Amino acid sequence: MKAYLAYGIARWYANFLEVLLLPPSEPDQTTRVHDEIWRAGDLAEVDMSWLGVARDWAEERGIYVSEQALAQRHVGPSSKIKFAEKIDVLVSEGHHRHENGLLRHHLCTRELPAGTILRIDEHTLVSSPELLLIQLATVLDDVDLLLCAYELCGSYAKLPEGLVGRKGYGFVNRAPVTTVERCLDVANSTSLDGTKRTRRVLKSTRNDSASLMETSTAILLGSDTKSGGFGLGEFAMNAPVRLSEEGARIVGCDELRGDIVYADPRWAMGLASKKGVIIEYLGKGDHFDPVLGKDQAACDNRRRRAFEASGWVVICITAKEFESLRDMTSIATRIATTLGLVVDYTDEAQMAKRRELHRRLLEA
Repeated sequence: MKAYLAYGIARWYANFLEVLLLPPSEPDQTTRVHDEIWRAGDLAEVDMSWLGVARDWAEERGIYVSEQALAQRHVGPSSKIKFAEKIDVLVSEGHHRHENGLLRHHLCTRELPAGTILRIDEHTLVSSPELLLIQLATVLDDVDLLLCAYELCGSYAKLPEGLVGRKGYGFVNRAPVTTVERCLDVANSTSLDGTKRTRRVLKSTRNDSASLMETSTAILLGSDTKSGGFGLGEFAMNAPVRLSEEGARIVGCDELRGDIVYADPRWAMGLASKKGVIIEYLGKGDHFDPVLGKDQAACDNRRRRAFEASGWVVICITAKEFESLRDMTSIATRIATTLGLVVDYTDEAQMAKRRELHRRLLEA
């Protein structure tokens, strides 16, 4: 059956449910699907003997598979395992849809934008990340679509349940697979279902988020107030910040990247005493990282001092503070005040939407 695969974001790089099912091999480049994942499109079951080899392959790359996760894939005395979810397949003609318990078919008779189909072997084609986002817009709401857009344009991949990264987190770092600009180019070149919502969501998306919590913080701060955010969207993520001589002496380098950087346009005109605001998400900042072999809290402190010595206001956000909408409202107010913006976060209707968005981001 000739068909295009519309692959889910978790499957693409991070979902080792599929990697566990097939012989491991090196991906040819970071912007392509693992070249063995889809080689046999009609695979419903495979022998458990591949599990050990596949687990070793994953662990060499910082992915750790729990015994519980493996046990969940065992389906009885036959020593066979099955795909945990159906594979989404895009077909151009209705007669190509054949139910077999493994595939979920989607019919698309329109012409697809040029360059949005990637070939991973002789018989298998997959959606590009830009087309994927449009496809997801037909089944996800704005919050989930925004989370997916940030992940595709960011340098992390969320892992499925049962898998953890090298640092014990639920995600791994990898190069961004697309950019906001490339996604907009594709969305503006087609009238496929989902393009209107995709364009709207991309207005609130930024490139280069390095973690899910950075993404959640950016969404809450940057989304417009009608959508439940604080309306502080003029920022860049993990943007390079040139340090002063004093700042460079503190950290031993001339440049650092700030998690979320708000540049104050008044600075260049001599109308502001600070260059802007840098938001640093500390997360587990008080945790000694056994992999990096250094005290992360001390590193965070040096970064803060270096930024401040270079003329920036630094606001550090901890996981505990992010969990409190009251704390986040206080932080957003401080950002706005520093940038000379007039805000009002007391509107009842907007507060209700903000509570809902905050709840969704905590669940993510």
